[in-house]
Amino acid sequence: MRIIDLHCYPNTEPWIKSQDPYVEALAKYWNRPWTAKTEPEVIEEFKKAAVEAVLVAFDIETVTNTPPCSNEYVAKLRDANLGVIRQAWAAADPLKGDAAIEEAKTAIKKLGMFGSDYPSIPHERLFREWKELGYPDALMEKIFHANAERILGL
Repeated sequence: MRIIDLHCYPNTEPWIKSQDPYVEALAKYWNRPWTAKTEPEVIEEFKKAAVEAVLVAFDIETVTNTPPCSNEYVAKLRDANLGVIRQAWAAADPLKGDAAIEEAKTAIKKLGMFGSDYPSIPHERLFREWKELGYPDALMEKIFHANAERILGL
């Protein structure tokens, strides 16, 4: 049986720093230390637990004034650990306006990431807006079908 964590936190320094104002509250909520691990430690934990991960980038910079756990960082961690990290969710701080749209385009088109881990947007709206942004059908097929088929081994 394969175990795939479809919404996995990197728990590395960039991840922890991106949540800086909330670290104490997160540690209390999850009842564990909210401290950074090295990338090798994280990868070894995944291997030891036999978990394949889909990592999550994170960006709330405009609200917290903390650096994001960037799409580039998470994609690089994925690319360096294929087979352990299956894919990654992109993040774009919506309060960044046009810069957020450009960030999403880069994450999807250049970094090959899943579009977003924000589940509150209805799929119909998401598909319509991405089409309006000029995403070709081939890219949409890759994002929504090819990624799932590759990750889930369908």
